[in-house]
Amino acid sequence: MLNPRYRYMHRPVLVGLCVGVMAPLIGTFLVHRQLALIGDALAHTAFAGVAVGLFLNAVIDLGVSPYLTAVVVAMIAALFIELISETTDAYNDVSMAIVLSTGFALGTTLISLNAGGLAVGVNQFLFG
Repeated sequence: MLNPRYRYMHRPVLVGLCVGVMAPLIGTFLVHRQLALIGDALAHTAFAGVAVGLFLNAVIDLGVSPYLTAVVVAMIAALFIELISETTDAYNDVSMAIVLSTGFALGTTLISLNAGGLAVGVNQFLFG
């Protein structure tokens, strides 16, 4: 096993093994259902959620966390992806591309509208 000197590495190695087993199984399921771009689409709409949170905090002084708005917007985007794919004859990838483009455009627009009023950098929320 691992050297006792590196006890702090036991959990990360265990989590890495679990992810290594589960990710291919989930990935195979998503590719089979033609949802391979779902992670990319939700990540771009989460960017829009961060932009919405920063915009609300700067304009209305609402005090809401941009992380919370990112999660809410990503969940709404997932529902829109499902709604578009169910109500139209288009493939799931088409609905994901529509939501991805819309989310990224919304986020970019809100950030550019509020560029002068941001007290924090957007990179801090996007990249940690």
